[in-house]
Amino acid sequence: MTAGNGKPAREFRPQRVAELVADELRRQIITGELESELPREEILLDRYNVSRPSLREAFRILETEGLIQVRRGRVGGAEIRPPSVDGAAYQLGLVLQSKHVHLSDLARARLAIEPACAEMAASTDDPAAIAAELDELIVENEALLETPSREFTESAQRFHEGISRLCGNMTLSLLAGALETVWNIHEQHWAEEATTEGSYPDVDLRREVIKAHRAISRRIGKGDGAGASRAMRSHLEVSQPFVDLRDVPLRVVGTSPR
Repeated sequence: MTAGNGKPAREFRPQRVAELVADELRRQIITGELESELPREEILLDRYNVSRPSLREAFRILETEGLIQVRRGRVGGAEIRPPSVDGAAYQLGLVLQSKHVHLSDLARARLAIEPACAEMAASTDDPAAIAAELDELIVENEALLETPSREFTESAQRFHEGISRLCGNMTLSLLAGALETVWNIHEQHWAEEATTEGSYPDVDLRREVIKAHRAISRRIGKGDGAGASRAMRSHLEVSQPFVDLRDVPLRVVGTSPR
């Protein structure tokens, strides 16, 4: 088929029915109109006036995107999985792994983003309230001071997650949270390995972690954004090399991080 000028005519394929249905269901999931489960197939077939194969293809599209989990069998249905930081972190981790990114690259990204989160947290309307919440996390971490294991590491990670969560900027919070989640996978694996080998940092070094966290929280509470940023960067520069002693590729699937 040719156009009037003799050139081949462009053909435009109408968007498939399944894609249209997936678009509408995706919109309702993202906006919160649908919360726990999709309506039963019979209801959706009647609502959208589509065939069962088209509806199930729409389900497959949403399942591939991680927005639903389809249960097969007599108790079938589609459970909604709203987008989350953990989901974004997993996808980010897959991309980083496919690009053969090393842990040191992620460490440098944290050095750029987490100090910015600390600075923004100090610039919120009520930095004292943020510091009070961070201090609670520090107390929890301090209670594990004599526990040289993954539990102490995970507790310390919650302090960093808290700063990202409370920084007052949702976009930065989500970006930092995704980076931290990928980093935490490797740090937790390191903690388990170091505990088994007997090389986990001694109690004096663990006290330095607590001390650094208190310094960051104190500066946030005073509204000292620049000071909080410097304190966070200094803390990361000291603490990250314990995990980053070997420049290993990031891994979220397949073999273990080390």
